[in-house]
Amino acid sequence: MRTLRFNNQNRTYLLRVPAAYDPAKLTPMVLGFHGFTGNFTEFTNGTGLGNEADKRGYLYVAPQGSGILASWNAGACCGEASTFKVDDTGFIKALLDELEKTFCVDTKRVYVTGFSNGGFFSNRLGCELADRVAAIAPVSGGLVFSPCNPARPMPYLTFHGTADGTVGYNGNQALGFPSAQKNIEDWAKRNACTGGSTVTFQMGATRCDTYGTCGGGVTTTLCTLTGEDHAWPDGKFGIVATPTIMDFFARFKLP
Repeated sequence: MRTLRFNNQNRTYLLRVPAAYDPAKLTPMVLGFHGFTGNFTEFTNGTGLGNEADKRGYLYVAPQGSGILASWNAGACCGEASTFKVDDTGFIKALLDELEKTFCVDTKRVYVTGFSNGGFFSNRLGCELADRVAAIAPVSGGLVFSPCNPARPMPYLTFHGTADGTVGYNGNQALGFPSAQKNIEDWAKRNACTGGSTVTFQMGATRCDTYGTCGGGVTTTLCTLTGEDHAWPDGKFGIVATPTIMDFFARFKLP
């Protein structure tokens, strides 16, 4: 665990450096964000992202949310971070600055993923840090932040279960959560996608629909897991999120 002083607070994060790290070579980096009330250890172990990043030679960073019940300020969600308007985007910018000074980070290949509240926050970072984040892959969390005007088309991959009882697949108007379909359509518009989506993956209870003709050569994909609850996809419904996300990230870099 490491600490970064930001806005008069000690913010913590987990850092894993790949075994093959060479300080003379540019190294891609992935940031993973835990859900509401979660922590970076639980998230890292539950998703296997740290191990997958190490296997692929990526730096892996899992920051910790703030508050008694840890959360991220994703806009309309969640907890103390949202209520008190914690500058989590500023924290991540400062963290990127710090890591890029310390390690040989490939600044064109920095990626973001997260679950639930961390997924919501990943969306916000896609809006506000499009000049520093190459692609995002939220799980069980759409965009609950406005306005969203990314500086460039943002490669986008998301997963959502139809039986999600926490962040409903069909949205929650009272809480300001969009449906999974509305969320992907909105991202397709932001990404200047033309034409409709096509099925790019279908196995078990999972179907992925992709807008493949978008600005900047990006893609915009929703993977629907029929019958899945509020969970990180681990293969039971036909797809394993972690390697799928890392394969997706490997396709994109900042211009």
